[in-house]
Amino acid sequence: MEHTIYDISSNQWLKSPLLYEYSGISQTLPLHTVGPLKKKTHQIHVVFDGEGTLSINNKLYKIKKGGVFFLPADSYFSYQSDSLAPWSYVWIGFSCDETVLSEIMANSPFATTFSFNADKQVIESLYHHVVSAIMVEGDGFSDALKRNACLYEFMSIISAINDTYLSFPIAETTINPIAKSAMSYLFQNYFEDISIPEVASYCHIDQSYLIRLFKKQYNLTPKRALILIRLNQAVQLLLYSSLSITDIVYEVGFHSQVVFDRAFKKNFNVSPTEFRQTFLTYENNIIDHREDELLKLVKSKPARPSAT
Repeated sequence: MEHTIYDISSNQWLKSPLLYEYSGISQTLPLHTVGPLKKKTHQIHVVFDGEGTLSINNKLYKIKKGGVFFLPADSYFSYQSDSLAPWSYVWIGFSCDETVLSEIMANSPFATTFSFNADKQVIESLYHHVVSAIMVEGDGFSDALKRNACLYEFMSIISAINDTYLSFPIAETTINPIAKSAMSYLFQNYFEDISIPEVASYCHIDQSYLIRLFKKQYNLTPKRALILIRLNQAVQLLLYSSLSITDIVYEVGFHSQVVFDRAFKKNFNVSPTEFRQTFLTYENNIIDHREDELLKLVKSKPARPSAT
């Protein structure tokens, strides 16, 4: 089973131009895939082990240990852990107004790229602030302040990074427009009873040619992509909605709960019911003995940075 610990804020206490939403830490499985999707919040990942690929803005990036990548709100993205050396990373999600976002973009490496590679000290500091947010227990006013303090410390590090000490992953290729069009069609119609021949017809090409282009671009078939899109949407509904699992099955385009359960368990190694009850129900997301769990979770936990 993939190892993940996360925290989600209810945000009932604070309203701010820069606001903490959630954070987490994960030791992913080989070929762990997220997306293609877009979120309503901004998100930054800090990779402290392993490697994988990020697809965003028609570019593919190879992100390795020491990499930091930014997923802006309302932007389509997908990312995937390597098959041999999968990622271990932390992430922090936040919302902010346009003025704050502009300042973040202007005063950080994200002004020119979605990803950068930082030195060990920076990665350890960013890691520490995310883990500190995860370990805050409770949902009172003081807890909200503590989580947001972690976010502000995290963003202060991002904004103070000197480009001289960074390296930037080079985009490996632009995304083929036909493959991109097919992926967009899948994303926009995943809840319908669509077929791969229908997608090929939409793209005005032969089905076998579409499959070749698509697999070369995304390293998976259109059929597999459709399943992953539906499963990712199901995860969002399991996390953020009160819909029953039966309703979710049909909401995301599956036509049989047996097929859905089988696909879900094959991809996540747990059933949808276990996934919701154990990992994604907000009322149960405060994990007992968090520090011990975090120590068990990661295979190579960065050292806590010394005070400066």
